[in-house]
Amino acid sequence: MSKFQLYRISTKDIPNILSISRIILALSLAFLYSYKITFLLLYMLAGFTDFADGYIARKYKLKSDIGAKLDSSADFVFFVVVAFVLYSIFTALFISNLFLILTVFIIRIFSIVAGFIKHKKLIFIHTIANKITGLALFITPIVLMYFCNEIFIILLLALAIFSAIEETLIILFSSQIDLNTKSVFDIKN
Repeated sequence: MSKFQLYRISTKDIPNILSISRIILALSLAFLYSYKITFLLLYMLAGFTDFADGYIARKYKLKSDIGAKLDSSADFVFFVVVAFVLYSIFTALFISNLFLILTVFIIRIFSIVAGFIKHKKLIFIHTIANKITGLALFITPIVLMYFCNEIFIILLLALAIFSAIEETLIILFSSQIDLNTKSVFDIKN
């Protein structure tokens, strides 16, 4: 065998491959939002990979730290790209809610920095609030394309602020981090 042997993909790699594909799909969305049907198809596929990677990892006991980090990183990239796309399409709506949007980003950045300082690693926790925020974010482009409702955006941002604060509290008050902590009430000391 050569030292340049190709890496063999096994079933244990499927959740990680799905997470990596979500990153690639999310980045492609930034360039394809003017092609509505293509955008929607890739958007739905990215959403499917988000569901599938976690489902497969749990069902077949393929959970791993690298998988959890890849999933969280893919979620973060997806969130940033969708925010960019929505801003490009609904600029006035974003500008009118800029304070809330900046609040979410500041809390998330503080959470990331706190994780690095306290636990020496990048931390994204799979709380119930984060999952609900992710689902709400996922349906946001569809809702805005058909309804363009500012109340929906305000509710989404309020939920995002809550989930960001909750994740920050878990990071600050946990002696050990479990990426699958469901809520602030499940903190382990």
